[in-house]
Amino acid sequence: MLKNAKLSVKIGAGFSVLLLIAVLIGASGWMGLRSVLRQNELAARQADALNAMKDLATERRNVALSTNAEATERAVAAWQGHYSEMRDALQDLADARLLSDEARGRSREALAGGDRYASAFQAAQRDRAARGAALAEWVRVAGAVTAQINVAMDDVIRPGMRTAHEAGDLDAFARMTEIGQGLQEEVIQRFLLMRIAALYLIRTPEERERQAYLASQEELRQGMLQWQGVVRGNADLERAAVNLLGLVGEYAQAGEDFYAAVLAEQQQNEAMANEAGALVAAMEDVERLVQEQTEAASQRAQMVMIILILGGILLGIVLAYGLTRSIVGPVREAIQTLRTGSNEVTSASGQVASSSQMMAEGASEQASSLEETSASLEELASMTRQNADSARQANSLMGEAQSVVGKGMETM
Repeated sequence: MLKNAKLSVKIGAGFSVLLLIAVLIGASGWMGLRSVLRQNELAARQADALNAMKDLATERRNVALSTNAEATERAVAAWQGHYSEMRDALQDLADARLLSDEARGRSREALAGGDRYASAFQAAQRDRAARGAALAEWVRVAGAVTAQINVAMDDVIRPGMRTAHEAGDLDAFARMTEIGQGLQEEVIQRFLLMRIAALYLIRTPEERERQAYLASQEELRQGMLQWQGVVRGNADLERAAVNLLGLVGEYAQAGEDFYAAVLAEQQQNEAMANEAGALVAAMEDVERLVQEQTEAASQRAQMVMIILILGGILLGIVLAYGLTRSIVGPVREAIQTLRTGSNEVTSASGQVASSSQMMAEGASEQASSLEETSASLEELASMTRQNADSARQANSLMGEAQSVVGKGMETM
């Protein structure tokens, strides 16, 4: 199409193509850079999610180590804030169309795992609150048992012993002493042993400690029943024994509630640990996939740039070659034409030179002929002069002869 076009048109078309290639290279570079930047943003969001997950583990430990309601509330609030950050980051990854289907799928799995993790954490907090309530109830009932024992000792047994001692009633004194000793041995000591077992259970909430606690609880109940038999007949102490049995029952129930809450919290903690492990695995997969996709995008952008640059160089070479041919071809044709003309001029010059030589030779020959003619003419002229002289001489002789003849005639 450009074969017969003017040279200026060809040069303009070549520069237009080079400009188009430059624009394509720039646009491709910009798009590749934009893709890499978006991939880096997604990688940053993934890092935000992973960091938030680590912060969740830290705040979960702070919740477990908190010793008062204020510290627990503060740690729980911080945990919820980090969970929101993690979930927002995972939601961004799950909604990112730039990511592969696998990466978005793992992000959605991480989201679901995060929700299960949050549910387990909230359930653990409820169980922790239930454990705290059971522990508070445990402490309250223990105080009530201690108060009831003190009432029995201070309001009934000691006054009874003092009255019997003042009255000299040895039987009444001995009975009150037996009741007081029974209370000390069968109730107070066993109650203290049960509380020690309860402290071990609180410190180490395991089945072995629970069995030891239940054994001490059963020993206390048996001791209470024995002491109840001892105080039979004393209305005040019978009421105290009934109250103590009720309080011991409440104490036992608080212990069961505490242990049930501990077991439930442990189960939720195990569930959180499992969900945390699955969540971390999913997030590591997302991190790996995002990193691979980011590297692939970077390599793809570099490859496209290299291909375009090489293509531009190759096309530039082709265009340069084409333009060179477009320029050199006509010049070469002109040179060939000039060379042909020069050859023709040279040939004509040769012919002219040959003709000139021939003319020169002819001229030389003519000059020789002219010289010969001139010599002949000179000879003729000389001869003519001689003839003229001879003629003059003859004429003179003739004159003389005529004169002689005349004279002779006259003589005659």
